[in-house]
Amino acid sequence: MTTYTNKTSDKKLKTLATLYEQLDEYGDKKRIKKLLDLYKKYQDKEMIIGFSGHFSAGKSSMINRLISDDLLPSSPIPTSANLVKIKNANPYTKVFFRKDAPVHYSSLLDMDVIKSLCRDGDTIQQIEIGKPINELKQNVSILDTPGIDSSDDADRMMTESSIHLVDVWFYIMDYNHVQSEVNLGFLKNLQSRGKPFYIVVNQIDKHQDEELSFMDFKNSVDKALKQWDIKPEAVYYTSLKNENHPLNQLHEMRELVQSITSGTEGLIEDTINHSAFSLIKDHIEYVKGQYNQELVDLQRRLDEFKENGYSEQLEKEIDESTPFHQEAENLLKKKLRDLFKNAYLMPYENREKAKSFLEAMQPNFKIGLLMARKKTEAERRERHETFYQSLMETAEVQLTSHIRDVLLEIARTYHVSDEEILQDVQSFTISYDFNRVKDLIKQGAEVTGDYVLVYTNDVTADLTSCTKDQVLSIWEKMKSMIQKWESDQIKAKQDQLEQQKEYNSIKEQIQQIHRTIEERSHRLKEIFNGKVISSESHIYKIEKVLHNMEEGVQYEKTVSDDIVNRKVFKEEDSPHHNQDSISHPPSVPVEDMIQRLGKTKNVIHDMTGFQNLYKELALKQERMKNRHFTIALFGAFSAGKSSFANALLGNEVLPVSPHPTTATINKISPPNDEYQHGMVVVKIKNEHHLLEDIKHAGKHIPNHFTKLSEAMYWLESVDINQFVEENEKKNLSFLQALQKGYQEMGPYLDDQLTTQIQNASSYIADETYACFVEWVEFYYDCKFTQNGITLVDTPGADSVNARHTDVAFEYIKDSDAILFVTYYNHAFSRTDREFLIQLGRVKDVFSLDKMFFIINAKDLADSDGELGLVQSYVTEQLSNFGIHNPRMYPVSSKWALKEKQVNQQADLSGLADFEQDFTTFIQDELTGMMIFSALHDIKRVVSTLDEYRKRASMSIEEKQMKKDIYEKDRERILKWMNDLSFERHQKAIKQEMEELIYYINQRVFLSFSDLFKETINPATIKSNGRKGKDELQKAFIQLVDYLNEKLIREWQATELRIEAFMNNQINKINEDLQSHEQIEDYPITFQKDVFTEFESPAIQLNIRDFDWQPFEKVFATYKSTKSFFEQNKKEQMQEALQNLLKPIVKEHLNKEGHHVIQNYLNQWEQTMGNIKTSWYTTINQYFEGLFYSLTDDIDLTMLKTRYEQLKPLADI
Repeated sequence: MTTYTNKTSDKKLKTLATLYEQLDEYGDKKRIKKLLDLYKKYQDKEMIIGFSGHFSAGKSSMINRLISDDLLPSSPIPTSANLVKIKNANPYTKVFFRKDAPVHYSSLLDMDVIKSLCRDGDTIQQIEIGKPINELKQNVSILDTPGIDSSDDADRMMTESSIHLVDVWFYIMDYNHVQSEVNLGFLKNLQSRGKPFYIVVNQIDKHQDEELSFMDFKNSVDKALKQWDIKPEAVYYTSLKNENHPLNQLHEMRELVQSITSGTEGLIEDTINHSAFSLIKDHIEYVKGQYNQELVDLQRRLDEFKENGYSEQLEKEIDESTPFHQEAENLLKKKLRDLFKNAYLMPYENREKAKSFLEAMQPNFKIGLLMARKKTEAERRERHETFYQSLMETAEVQLTSHIRDVLLEIARTYHVSDEEILQDVQSFTISYDFNRVKDLIKQGAEVTGDYVLVYTNDVTADLTSCTKDQVLSIWEKMKSMIQKWESDQIKAKQDQLEQQKEYNSIKEQIQQIHRTIEERSHRLKEIFNGKVISSESHIYKIEKVLHNMEEGVQYEKTVSDDIVNRKVFKEEDSPHHNQDSISHPPSVPVEDMIQRLGKTKNVIHDMTGFQNLYKELALKQERMKNRHFTIALFGAFSAGKSSFANALLGNEVLPVSPHPTTATINKISPPNDEYQHGMVVVKIKNEHHLLEDIKHAGKHIPNHFTKLSEAMYWLESVDINQFVEENEKKNLSFLQALQKGYQEMGPYLDDQLTTQIQNASSYIADETYACFVEWVEFYYDCKFTQNGITLVDTPGADSVNARHTDVAFEYIKDSDAILFVTYYNHAFSRTDREFLIQLGRVKDVFSLDKMFFIINAKDLADSDGELGLVQSYVTEQLSNFGIHNPRMYPVSSKWALKEKQVNQQADLSGLADFEQDFTTFIQDELTGMMIFSALHDIKRVVSTLDEYRKRASMSIEEKQMKKDIYEKDRERILKWMNDLSFERHQKAIKQEMEELIYYINQRVFLSFSDLFKETINPATIKSNGRKGKDELQKAFIQLVDYLNEKLIREWQATELRIEAFMNNQINKINEDLQSHEQIEDYPITFQKDVFTEFESPAIQLNIRDFDWQPFEKVFATYKSTKSFFEQNKKEQMQEALQNLLKPIVKEHLNKEGHHVIQNYLNQWEQTMGNIKTSWYTTINQYFEGLFYSLTDDIDLTMLKTRYEQLKPLADI
């Protein structure tokens, strides 16, 4: 161990004081504050051991155990939002406020007050507690940090945790949460800061060897750390509940802490050196950030000089260049000369027509004898027109189209963009006066071959001249435009010439900035290395600052009321699940109703007018006999869903592991004729599915593979680490498992394999096989499945492995009940929150409250009060997501399974309460809806039969009269039904859809600020300048992905609301129909509570497909982390990005909305057509029965008997 003398200490203090002086001179307030901390740390020789960790991993409890004192509040819900430092000293409490001066209390505060202070992260930054603690040496402090359950918490920890003062870190993980991405991401960040750190996997008492051997568990932890390239000093496995646990390394950890604190001076020296040098580097980055925008601007201007080819030739070019308008005019004249020269306007046909025209114009030309003058003039006019038309047609072909092309070419070449001129060019035609061909005839010339040649040449020259004048008329307009463009070009070159003079100046400015940064870096490093002579005045200055800070501390003896009265969660009685949502059981048992339906069918099976009702009764009886319910099991990563499922089933059916095992959808169904108890069907993914999985495993993975074999060959030939970004490391295990299992599983793609339950676990728990599996269905006979239930266990969220954690929305929509499992002391992840928000959006859409919330692992509660605290916390969180009065049940899956396996009656696990309410829900609420619907149909039968019975009792005269009335009324009612319009309802549906879609945009952007903070924060944006911009763009892409995911969830919820509204409209129409005056004379009953299964249109949203240029301009404003996070630039960028994204999202919503609205309107029209058809059938069959009741051979006694048989069946 190194020995430090006072001289060494004084030298180090002088170095720190000189650094402080220099940074103060540079104006770096943030770094000088940290240098003050380092100076005082070295002066006091204080060693600090930092504890951080995942929320509720037992961090505070671990500290309490290490110091043998319950000093820190520990709870399964978040209790600390700020830093807490513990020192071995005389009792005191010191509170550091974010804005106000620190307050020093000369005693240890009451535990409730400390708990209150710990929760107030907005006002209080740090609490320092002094107390005599034998386990801590005088100069050793422990720093407790807020629990981490999101990247936001990790960012705050990094920026506010006095990390520069900590000598060694301990990171505490929950046994069930080791591979959480938040954990691994934080450790990666911590490692990058060069601090020695240890990992503590706490709650090892949860380990069950029958589920997974400890060696396999340990290997999986090591594998995850290796994949993330995380290298801790050591990994410890501990238990605070069972100190005698054979795997518990708490004793070794205690010894480690004692060992660390025995050699404090060496660690303190390392920390001071490392942190001081880090502050120098941070300052240089800060300075670069200050100059960054200026450098970016200067460099951009420099690059523009190079790109635009600035050179000494510019002035010469300006002087010697030919004016563009002259160049264009010369080009035009040349092209016209060539065109006229090559144009052949007088082919043989035109010359012959010219000759004929000349002959007709001779004085002695005459046609006929009678009315010769008139005929002669007509002939002359016809030959004139014939020659003229032929000439113009030839000119159109030989000249007009070519002239247009020439003019358009010149317009493009010389930047003529005036729409009016271009329109003139495009519509150019040769205008040549009809009489000019006549005027060109020489008087007295005889029509000879030579003269015809002379004449046609004259016409050609004249036509060419006229055409040229017309072209030049357009040219004059073009010329003015070209001259304007030319003037702009000359001015631009002159401007370039002026700007060129700045070139060397800009280069010099850039070089000067780099020199300044380099000189500052050199100066600070010289101070750090002791090559700058320190002055006593530097020591005096820093000591004075520390003295003034101490003078600013307020000393109090008692705590003020406002501190005492801060809000904390109280330990209270457990909130009971919502009893109001559980309906009373219906009066008719299901088996009784099945018998009633059978009896009713038997009575009416051969009766006229009951065919449709008979079919409905038969269908409902069949459904009731074979009633089947789908129960969807959702939950957070490692919440114990599989354990809970096993508890329901009463046996270990699904594999359970502390690591995520549910990579597929697992279904547990009752056996049937095809699949007996214990059989398992495994569906293997098809090739397309696996290629999509590979593509989404990393943004840089190529997506051109058409065959899985191509993708596998590529994976074998590359270092896949180069193709996944930091936040995609979690997908490496999936890609590795895919490679490992391909040879064995490749031949079975898209197949269904059948196996036995004892052989199925590898398809779920072993990722080598599980990554190929789409779903697994177990056929298992137990009390739970005997209720006709299929339990669907879905993938957990936030798994570190490459799992598909987005649960299909169809399970929310189509399942009969939803069970959401959360772990006793785990917070909700981002994915959980988004899913629960979606549940909150649709909860009121369902006719029944079909959601149940399970707080698993209640066996971790130390008391009923603590359990109540957790329930209150979860209830509050669910309320924030829009889920009020939830049916909530604390359960211990571990205890529940043991209770069932040994037939234990005592319900310590809490599962019996859930099962009782859930059975009531299945048998009474879900089945009750079927029973009441069936009862309604039986009443329809009885009502109709009663009507027939009454009609059959009429006299012959009454019957005949009624027949005529019935015939007319049937025709009238059918015509009325045919004429019914649902336009009003369709319009209401369209308006509802438009309004719901409009509010998607509103809701999504209400949470934009949260998405921004989650993706763009100090953990993702760490650099200045260009590198910082790259980090910003990557984080923004993540933000857009999250936004897109949120939009899809909102769409799905909206579609469900749309479908509920459409069904509501159908029921309103049915109600209006049932009470309409058109059928008021007849007790016709239609099917009640019609529910149509609409098909939800597929959502095709991808808002990443947009023009990046406007966003790049926003990113270009980024200078440095300091200006971004500390000078309000982050908020400005958030607003700018939101303003750019809003119209993009709106456009996508409008486009998708048009498709969705049209799809639903088409379904509506088809549905209403089907409903109308059922109405016609009901009316026709009703009147057929009436007519039959009026026939002479009707058996009145039979009607009365059957009516008496059925009447009791309609009673409740």
